[in-house]
Amino acid sequence: MQKSHRSFIGRSSLLVTHILHGLCSTCTSVRLSSDLRLADPAAWLTFKTLKRQLSGVHPTSQQHYHVYRNSAGQQPKNHRGIPANPTSSAVDRMKVTCQVVTTPSVDTAGTAILLSLEAKRYLIGHIGEGTQRALLQRKIKTARIGDFFLTGCTEWRNVGGLLGLMLTLADQETARRTEHENKRQEAIQRLNNAQEFRPTGTLPTIPGPFEKKVLNIHGSDNLMHTLGTTRSYVFRTSMTTNLNEIKSDFEDEFLKIHPIKIYPEGYTVDPMDTSSSTDLSGLRLMGNRKRSFEGDFKSPKTREEILKSVVVDMFNSSWTMDTMVSETEIPSHVDGNTNADSVRSPRKVRAPWPAAMVKSLPRSSPSPAALSYIITLHPQRGRFLPDIAKKLGVTPGPEFRKLTLGESVINKDGKVVTPEECMEPQKPGKVILVLVIPDTSYVSALLSRPELQDDELEATVFWVLGAGVAGDERVQEKMSKLSKATNVISSPDVCPNTISLQGAAKAATRLNMLHPDHFPIPKFNPEPKMTLPESAGPVLLARPNQQISILPKMEVVQLPIAMTLPDGRFDFEGVRADTNPEYVRLAQEAREKVIRDEAIEGLEELPGNDVEIIPLGTGSAMPSKYRNVSATLLRVPGVGSILFDCGEGTLGQLSRLYEEDELREVLRDIKCIYISHLHADHHLGIAAVLKAWYQTKHNCQPARGRSPTPSEDGPRASPSPMAPGDLENVMWVVGLGKYDGLLREYADVEDFGYSWIRYIATEDIRTGEGRTLSLLDNLRKSLDLESVQTAKANHCIGATTCAFTFNNGFKFAYSGDTRPTEEFVRIGKGATLLLHEATFDDELVAEARAKKHSTTSEAIKAGLDMGARTLFLTHFSQRYPKLPVIATEGHGGHKMKVALAFDMMRMKVGEIGRFETFIPALRELYKDEAEEEDEVMVDGDVVEEAKKVPEKKPSKRQEKKIQHKKGKSEGQPPVVVYKPEVVAPEPSTGVAGGETIPESLREVEKQAAIPEPVPQVETQTTVPEPVPEPFCPNHVTHRLAPLGAHKSITVTTPPRPELAWFTYTWFAVKVYESTTDQQFDKSTNVVKLFKMAPAAGGKKQKKKWSKGKVKDKANHAVILDKVTSDKLNKDVLTYRLITVAVLVDRLKVNGSLARKALADLEERGVIKKVVKHAKLSIYTRAVAAAE
Repeated sequence: MQKSHRSFIGRSSLLVTHILHGLCSTCTSVRLSSDLRLADPAAWLTFKTLKRQLSGVHPTSQQHYHVYRNSAGQQPKNHRGIPANPTSSAVDRMKVTCQVVTTPSVDTAGTAILLSLEAKRYLIGHIGEGTQRALLQRKIKTARIGDFFLTGCTEWRNVGGLLGLMLTLADQETARRTEHENKRQEAIQRLNNAQEFRPTGTLPTIPGPFEKKVLNIHGSDNLMHTLGTTRSYVFRTSMTTNLNEIKSDFEDEFLKIHPIKIYPEGYTVDPMDTSSSTDLSGLRLMGNRKRSFEGDFKSPKTREEILKSVVVDMFNSSWTMDTMVSETEIPSHVDGNTNADSVRSPRKVRAPWPAAMVKSLPRSSPSPAALSYIITLHPQRGRFLPDIAKKLGVTPGPEFRKLTLGESVINKDGKVVTPEECMEPQKPGKVILVLVIPDTSYVSALLSRPELQDDELEATVFWVLGAGVAGDERVQEKMSKLSKATNVISSPDVCPNTISLQGAAKAATRLNMLHPDHFPIPKFNPEPKMTLPESAGPVLLARPNQQISILPKMEVVQLPIAMTLPDGRFDFEGVRADTNPEYVRLAQEAREKVIRDEAIEGLEELPGNDVEIIPLGTGSAMPSKYRNVSATLLRVPGVGSILFDCGEGTLGQLSRLYEEDELREVLRDIKCIYISHLHADHHLGIAAVLKAWYQTKHNCQPARGRSPTPSEDGPRASPSPMAPGDLENVMWVVGLGKYDGLLREYADVEDFGYSWIRYIATEDIRTGEGRTLSLLDNLRKSLDLESVQTAKANHCIGATTCAFTFNNGFKFAYSGDTRPTEEFVRIGKGATLLLHEATFDDELVAEARAKKHSTTSEAIKAGLDMGARTLFLTHFSQRYPKLPVIATEGHGGHKMKVALAFDMMRMKVGEIGRFETFIPALRELYKDEAEEEDEVMVDGDVVEEAKKVPEKKPSKRQEKKIQHKKGKSEGQPPVVVYKPEVVAPEPSTGVAGGETIPESLREVEKQAAIPEPVPQVETQTTVPEPVPEPFCPNHVTHRLAPLGAHKSITVTTPPRPELAWFTYTWFAVKVYESTTDQQFDKSTNVVKLFKMAPAAGGKKQKKKWSKGKVKDKANHAVILDKVTSDKLNKDVLTYRLITVAVLVDRLKVNGSLARKALADLEERGVIKKVVKHAKLSIYTRAVAAAE
């Protein structure tokens, strides 16, 4: 191998010759001559890589790809051969559809449209909260989505789901990259082995370098500022992300998109002040180091350059985990730097990613600019006319193909024939309009645009209208004038508030049958607020999963939605009818028992027994069809409500739980939001909740004397004094100190009520000092609290646990995300209600430790250690979409009331004891959940759908094989895998206990069924005395140990010894209960079972193998004598080429034993494998081990 690497330079001329030869023609065949491939693998791989870069062909492909060039010699943009010039036929014969993903509802606030082409997808519209769950519910794969085009203004209701969707895509790419690298390393290893031991023949191919996904996001003003506010907790490098506050046309190989930016009436466009100062400390801190990020920032000057640098470094940075800097160089605001203002040691620490070093963003201001789009597909080429081409002297064949691809050719007479001479005129591209009118003040600005003055326009027009716009006569008149267009309207006025997330509704409907008060069904309204008059002309109402075909022909199709009636309403009755009857019976029994117990006992007497806990999201990492991400509402009568964590979709969950009037009361009653840590699944819904609270409680009016947007000092300014009436009007937010800065920065984009927020840092509460600690007394007064305590969580930097103790004696403890900690047990001592995460089942404790989460048993133990009266388990991994494993019994004489959290479940503290009554019915309901068609996301990784695959009817040949196998297996005893423990043998004789050996295997078969494990008793079995110095392997793949010194061994067996009875002979051990043989592991004193070939002299049973080969059926375990053992451990180490055949020939053993012996030697490091193949494995000696 070293010689081949050195020969690369000497073969450079051959390499250049191959490259020039391969690129000399338009149609390039990607094959390499065997001399270069075999003689120099390094040169061969370099050749493939260079050729790919120069010709656009996959470097390891063995197929003949054709690289097409236009008349100007331009190369395609990708290896699929798609032309680069926009007038070409990239969309010829292509299927183009527009699918409505979401319409306005409480689950999904806006309208999203998926534009699908065969090679690419575009997501256009509002990407609000709930969009990701809707895509999952519609089973729309996001991997092919390459561009997001955001419509409307940059507000949270329009972009709230963008960040979560980006993180999911990035995590998917991380998993894809890991899989690709593993396959690449395996292929390289196979190639190296083949080069060394197989100098001729076909060599394995190596996958090319991993190609990162490119995601382009286009939107209106403040898009980069909005994403930049998340820089301290968002960092991904698995995909290239480009953000564009779109100002000009966008064009790729398929289409052209023209943006239309409009403003409301009376608004004067004032360019943003780009001279505002910003703290850029840290941007250049590593500029003179080996790992420099100067290329990422390039000394930004303007506001736009600064924002672009920050966002680029969040997703496209060259930062790595081994980037180290001195601790003194990290600014004080960065996570983990606790000694910012003190003298610190000059130790090296891991550098934060560069975007997190930016202390604050440049100031901005809300922008009312709303975006709409005109999408034009590239023209379709005309039909090729072969008769005319022949008349022009063009020879059929490759010349015809060049003409169809837009290339000119030379005919027999030497004249140039252009495509226009023998093709019909090209057809104009189809047009799609996405017109957004947020409110009536935008109507005139949009309808007066010159692009929309052609009333004869043939297009598909999506009217995305805000509340009250659908009834505007100007809009209706414009729709009627566009008579040749297909008008589709999506508006909260005309689209009913139907169920958008059918999976969650299905789960809630079935749980409702268990107890309607604790498990309410989602609220919905099937009737629209208004209907369009006939004067608006023919208009389609947008519905989820509505698909409009653009090419090859115009067609409107309503794709089916599970559990949905034809009119769009959720089929509650159908779900109930399809429910397991046994569950229905158990649910009724549980419900009746709860009613009887309540009539007799009432609520359990606990402090705060009327406090209501409402889980709004009980899943982890990302939303699924059945569980939303973390959020829990605690309603304390007479005090107010506290929201513990606020994941994406929390407002939608509240809206499904309460009717409109009751929802307004619930929002007004929320006084505090606690954020445990800054992982996205715990706080991305806070902006929507705060905005709804602000609208309901204050009618979007800022606090007196405070600006809607904070001062430039923001969170570093001292808290302003509280006015007398502020205690009942402010919103308390408790979280990591720097999170206040993120809220302040987003307040520059949208007024969501920041002027009414009073922020307290969790680290100030924990340490008892800090600038926000002065507000703690006011928080206690506002919520009638005796104390608020926080402690560090073992999860991520800044994560905390908390305990809220009320003056009435009720104490609530919340774990957030954490491993079990003593500090949390300390502050939660005597908790009335503990809300604890239980991300993983007990079987996955190793994964729980790795990801710093808790298992179910660990959560229960934490509750018992702190003496909690009741426990709510939540934050389940999405691998448990419905019901995780639970054990409710306590220990040590204490029985704690335990309940599992379900989304939108309502239960008072005094009612938690009822949950135990529900468990039998819940287990029956979800016992077959693995068989249902689900798509589950597991901790950031998306798992493909587990679909029911219909059973294929076997062919006649397969049926014959099945019958043949059944005939052979009839009369054979079942395989009983039982592992008796072999204790240290002592010399003895005789038989203890009077055990008898079965006379036939039939007797064993009759006695083989063991319903449950039975106690073990110690018995002894006499064995024949072996020949002098025999060797029996305790484990054939481990060291061989002599047993010849003993005449009998002591065996621990069940009371029925025939199930584990065995007898030693000279060279064999016969096992009566199965065809598998036993291997003795001396280190663990366990007899293990495995199959081996028969010993010499044993009865052979023939079994037909493929290609007529015959192999003996394994009935015996073969052992080695001393001579053979010595040869195996000494002589074999001198061989250079070691195979099974070599051992069979030289040691005179059978092949099965030879394979086991080789595996043993490899495990001990004596030999090493150099070639692994299905037919043959080749080993060689490990020189260091031999010496």
